[in-house]
Amino acid sequence: RGPVYSTPVYRGPVYTTPYTPYYGGAYGYGNGAYGTSANAQQIGFQDGLNDGRNDRLTGHSFRPTHDDNFKNATRGFNGYGSEQAYKDTYRVGYEQGYQQGYGR
Repeated sequence: RGPVYSTPVYRGPVYTTPYTPYYGGAYGYGNGAYGTSANAQQIGFQDGLNDGRNDRLTGHSFRPTHDDNFKNATRGFNGYGSEQAYKDTYRVGYEQGYQQGYGR
């Protein structure tokens, strides 16, 4: 009896159909690179959470758009797909995280 192989199951929100033609994303994926949008929102949220908490604890005013992470919005970008789309998604997550971290 040989090894038992399990069928991989993707549970992420971004990946659509493998090997779709290039339509604005990275070749081979219809919505940009594998996980790009989900990663952008998640990374942005975590960065915003940390920056918001830090700003509150250090006495800064509520200022989610002034931090370098928000301005750059490229942490985690892997070079596939649209960089601007990644930044937009990152910033949405960042603002949500910042509000939660700051306590609003």
